[in-house]
Amino acid sequence: MKTRLCFFDDYYIAARPGTVRRMFRPQKLGEFHDGTDRLQTYTSFFFDPRVEKYRLYYEVPKRGTGTEVRELILAQADCVEDLINQKAELIPVSGLDENGIHGCSVMWDERTGEYLLAGNFHANDRQKRRMFTARSKDGISFFDMRCLYEDYSDTYNSLYYNPHLGEYVITMRAAVMDRRIAVMRSKDFLTWSDPEMILHPTAANGEGMQYYALGVSETEGVFYGLLWRFMTDIGQADFSDMCGYMENDLYYSYDGIHFCSTGLSPVAERPLPPEYGCSQLWLLNACNTRDGRTILCGGASRIAHGSSYPNDDKFCNTVFYEIPKDGFVALEGFGKSSIVYTKPILMERDEIFLNYNATRGELSVAILEVDGTPIEGYGFEDCIPMVERSVNAPVCWRKDERRESLAGKRVRLAFRLNSALLWTVSFDGKPYLKKIQKSFFDARAEFDAR
Repeated sequence: MKTRLCFFDDYYIAARPGTVRRMFRPQKLGEFHDGTDRLQTYTSFFFDPRVEKYRLYYEVPKRGTGTEVRELILAQADCVEDLINQKAELIPVSGLDENGIHGCSVMWDERTGEYLLAGNFHANDRQKRRMFTARSKDGISFFDMRCLYEDYSDTYNSLYYNPHLGEYVITMRAAVMDRRIAVMRSKDFLTWSDPEMILHPTAANGEGMQYYALGVSETEGVFYGLLWRFMTDIGQADFSDMCGYMENDLYYSYDGIHFCSTGLSPVAERPLPPEYGCSQLWLLNACNTRDGRTILCGGASRIAHGSSYPNDDKFCNTVFYEIPKDGFVALEGFGKSSIVYTKPILMERDEIFLNYNATRGELSVAILEVDGTPIEGYGFEDCIPMVERSVNAPVCWRKDERRESLAGKRVRLAFRLNSALLWTVSFDGKPYLKKIQKSFFDARAEFDAR
C-alpha cells in the first residue's frame, strides 16, 4: 500500500539524533481577477486530468441580490500563472438553483468520470435554504440536484473523496450559527450520514475564537485541512453579528477524518492594508502541481468579517500562495551523526522515494533489521549519495549481486542528513510493531504476526 509520510510529528519515528524540525510558510504567488467589480469567494481549485487544465471554480454575487446570494463561475487555464495574468477562459456554470447558491465546492471524480458538487441553496426565503449535491459530465452543466440535509450550512462545504474508507465526505457546519466543524459521509453520493462533529474550539484557542470552515484536499495520500480561525469580539452584549478577523491554520490527516494540527498557525501571514487578505485570509484548496509545487488557493478580504460592506469597493478577491511540494515541514540534519530512524515497517516493494534538499550537503539511506543491524547491501555506504533537490527522487543502491529483495521483510528505514532537509518519504509498506497494521491510517491489526 502506497504511503507518504510527512514529518509534522514524531509518531512513526523511533529516534532522530542531531536533527531539528523546521516549519515553512507558503508565499503569495498572486491574485486572480475576473475583470468585474464583483467580489470573488469560496473557491475550488484542482488540476483536471480530463481537460489537462487547472480549473478554478469561484462564487460571485448575483446582480441585484446583495453579497450572499451567488452564482458559480469556472475559470480554466494551462497553468496557475495564466490565471493570475488574466489569460483564463471564463465559463458560467449552469444547471444550479435559479434562486442562488452559497458555499459550493466542486471535485473531479475519477471513479465515475463526473464532476461532483456540494453546496447550499440560498433562497431569499430562509425556510427554503438547504444543502444539496449535483453532478456534471463536463464540469459546466450540472444536473441531478438533490437535497442532502434539511438545513443550511452557511459556510464553505468542502467535498472530497476518501480512498481509504471508500467514502465521499463533506465538511460543513451543522447549524447556521454553530461554529464547529462536522462531516457528512456517503458511499454512493446519494445517501448521506447525519453530521458528525470532528473539530471544536476550546478556550485555549483564544476568547471568542470560532471555527468557520475546513477546506480539505487529498494530495497523494495525505489530507491537508485548511481551518478558518475566526477571531471575534465577545466583549459586546448587543447580540449583533460578530465582527472579527480571519486566518488559517494548517491541519493534516492520514485517514481523511481525524485531523491534527501541524503547528502552522497561521499557515500564511495576513498582509498589511490595503492588500487583499489584510483583514480576512481564508485559504481553501491545496493542489500539487505538475511542476513540483503545492498551491494554496482561497479568498482574501480587505474588511473585517461581519462589518458593513462598502458599495463602491471590491473588497474580496481570489488569491494563490505557493510552496515547494509538501514543503510545510522538514527534518534537517547538520552532520554524519544526524540520522532519522523509523519504527518497524513491513516493506511491500523495494522502491523508496524522497522529497529532499541536499544541494549543499548529502543525504544517504540505510535499511536496517528491527534491532538496528544494517541489512547487507543496504547500508549507508551502499546508498548512492543524494546531493540534489527533488520532490520525488528514487533511492538508488550500488550494484551488489548479494542484495535480496525487501518485499515482505520487516525493517527500519534510516536517513543520514548531512546538511540536508527531508520533507517526505514515499514507499509501499505498513506499520509492523508487534502486529502488522492494516495501514498507516488504520491502526487495527491485519493478522497476528507469528
